[in-house]
Amino acid sequence: KLPSLPKTTKDGRELTQFMKKEKFVKLYKRSLSELDKVLSYRDFNWFIRMSEYVGMQDCTLYDDEGNYLNVKKLSQLLEVDYNNFSSAFKGFEKLGLVKKIKVPSRKDVYKQVNGLVTNPYLYMNGEYVLEDIRKQFTDTKWAKLYSD
Repeated sequence: KLPSLPKTTKDGRELTQFMKKEKFVKLYKRSLSELDKVLSYRDFNWFIRMSEYVGMQDCTLYDDEGNYLNVKKLSQLLEVDYNNFSSAFKGFEKLGLVKKIKVPSRKDVYKQVNGLVTNPYLYMNGEYVLEDIRKQFTDTKWAKLYSD
């Protein structure tokens, strides 16, 4: 059992649980302010909207049924033009925001399939990330923002 949160802050303000059943994604302020400088408004919007599909601990993009997403399915979920989104996604890859990697198959434990993962130095779901996923992005400028 996890320890319960204190009911008040250090300055005496009351705390309450909030939206317990809703998904959330942790966004890193330093990364986001840098990201805003390198992406167009449209691409920034699309990248942030992708966060809804980030899996806990592996930063892999999944649909609501737990299936791996590809760029086409992701563009459909975001309700954006596939050709425009595909072009933007290639830019995300060049910037080290996402990668296409081999991930364990959901149907056959002996196989690997293609998956899309987001850079955990930008945003992630929860507080823990798989080490092999983190290592995929240690050479990006986003990781270097936190090396000080």
